[in-house]
Formats: sequence, structure tokens, C-alpha cells
Amino acid sequence: MKKVLFATTALVATAGVAAADVAVSGYAESIFKNTGANGTDSHLVSVVEFDVAFSGTTDGGLSFGATMDLDATGANSDPEIFISGGFGRLNLGAISQGGDNIGLAEVGDGVGIDDTLEGLRAGVAADVGYSYTLDGLTINLTTNVGATSALESGDEGDFGMGITYKMGDLTIEAGYGDDNQSGDSWSGIEVSYKMGAASFGATMISRDEAVGSTARDRSGFGASIGYAVNDALTVTGVYASVEDATAGVADRDDYGLGFAYKLGGGATLVGGMGETGNLDAWDFGIQMSF
Repeated sequence: MKKVLFATTALVATAGVAAADVAVSGYAESIFKNTGANGTDSHLVSVVEFDVAFSGTTDGGLSFGATMDLDATGANSDPEIFISGGFGRLNLGAISQGGDNIGLAEVGDGVGIDDTLEGLRAGVAADVGYSYTLDGLTINLTTNVGATSALESGDEGDFGMGITYKMGDLTIEAGYGDDNQSGDSWSGIEVSYKMGAASFGATMISRDEAVGSTARDRSGFGASIGYAVNDALTVTGVYASVEDATAGVADRDDYGLGFAYKLGGGATLVGGMGETGNLDAWDFGIQMSF
């Protein structure tokens, strides 16, 4: 979810040290949710967090920076650093795999219509990434070195790739991921287009699970339509279908309708309802960006 600037960017400088920008942004939400699952009831989810971003420029003209998230408990998560220049951009830390943007629009705060389809690209870790942009084309490559010194530990050697091309209101994204430990892989493509107040999106993802007795192939398709009724209100409809090649495992079709209403000042009312795995789910609440 997008966070906007919380406080005026600060200029920090000490003797002999290049000046650096520090920006702080915040986010909070309180959402009533019901997943429709047996044995569950409506519940309230509240989140408060803020992000800190540091950035600067070397004497040679290279840009560098770091970001981290802090939640209400004070826990630090998603630490990331970057350095960029004419060669492209190098990202290190808690980053997403290449192609991770391929997916569907959310319904409300997140009823879950998109979860099963987007889950087909799960399992690929990343802590080193390189991206390069030329005109409207961006290539993003990632791998995972691992956070421990143990040999062949965890998700070491995972690989991800994302290619994005933007031409006016048309965006095409393609992605591929390989889980080095399990041998599973995925590939996908997303096409989105904006025409006036309307926006359209279509996504296809396939997954090849090639190891063990549970090996199976799965594929899915999804589509979304959004319409900005006015400057404040946007409605979104989403449909997703996932086919499973495993004997005895049923295919599933999920669909839902949601809205977002901007109250101004960074506050937005959101809500949605739909069917996920033959369960009726809904959510309603408020999101706040600072």
C-alpha cells in the first residue's frame, strides 16, 4: 500500500559528511473483516506503521539510500539499501523477487480474491536485485544469497526476473521465478490499460511444481475493471480462476466488488465483498496515510 510523506524532508549534514535527505511516512488502518470460513467470525484488524527513508549522493554523482519499516511494537522490518547511477540500480536486503508486481487489483482492503492466483508465484526469495530502465522498458533481476553462512541453506540461489514495458496508458509486465531448493518455477504476464476514468487489467500465471509425490501443474487467469466515478470514489471488480492438475483437487473461481472513497487529507474509506473458495467474505474500514 502506498504511503505518502509524513513529515517535511529533513536535510542532515555533519562536518566532512555529504548531506543526506531523511523522509518519514506513516500508515494506519482499522478494518472490519469476515473471511466466511467455518468456525470464524467478524473481527477487527488495526495496523500502525511508519517508514524511514534515507538518501544521498556521492561526490561522483551516484545516488544511494536505505529504507526500513517500523510497526507499532517498534519492530524493524524490510531493511533495504540501494545504490544507483548510469549503470542501473542495485538493491540489497529485504526486496521482492523480480516479477512480483504481476497480479490483480485488491477488492476493498483485501478480501482475498487475488490471493490464490498470486500465490502461484510464491516461494521465490530475494535479497540481491539489479534493475535497469531504458525509455519505457525496465528489466529487474533478483537472486537470493541467504542471511546465514551455512552451505546451501534455505532459499539460497533462487532467481527472479521481471520485464516491464510502458507505452502511454498501456503497461505490459512479464515475469519468471525459480525456487532453487524445491525446483518449482512460475511464469506470468499482466497487461493493464487506462482509458479515461476506466482501467482494465488481465493476468495469467502458471506454476510447475516438479518435485515429490505432490508435484502438480497449476495455472490461473484473472481480470479486473476499475472506474473512477469522480475524484473521490473508485469502484473495482475482480475475477480470478485457478485450474489445478492434481486429481481430486477442484478448480476455483473467485470474484468480488470493492470501493475506495477518498475523504481528503490522506484518509480513505474502503470496503469490498466477494466469494473466495465458495466462502462469502467482506471487509470495511478506513485507511490513513500521513
